Amino acid sequence: TDPGTTIVDNETGLEWEKLSWDGSIHDLNQGYSWNGAVVGKLATLNVANFAGHSDWRLPSPAELLTIVNYGAVQPSTYPSFHTNCNAGCTVATCSCTIELGYWTSDSDVSDSANAWLVDFNAGYVFIGTKAGSFLARAVRTVQ
Repeated sequence: TDPGTTIVDNETGLEWEKLSWDGSIHDLNQGYSWNGAVVGKLATLNVANFAGHSDWRLPSPAELLTIVNYGAVQPSTYPSFHTNCNAGCTVATCSCTIELGYWTSDSDVSDSANAWLVDFNAGYVFIGTKAGSFLARAVRTVQ
């Protein structure tokens, strides 16, 4: 694990991809369809063995909610997930989160064309169409 490019949460046993503002695959402004997040972003991270691992995936709603901080605003997350976020910063120099919806791994059981998302403006869970453009943050379980 490269501690400069990921955030390890020892309480949950999860390792999170840091997001940047540099136009790379980690860029906080890059939207994906649900399928694009899975077969595009995650596949690319796994083939590249990002941070020394090839088991990156979308988080479940419960996992993604562990990084919501209801005591923070714009975005509603912890400082480790939003620090030094300025245009041009990389995952080695910053950690970015914006107050929009992030994909989870879970499809809507009543309509498989939709999936669950977590919003980092107010920390709520909602359903969006998988064809829509939302953000993605990769996670893996620490072994």
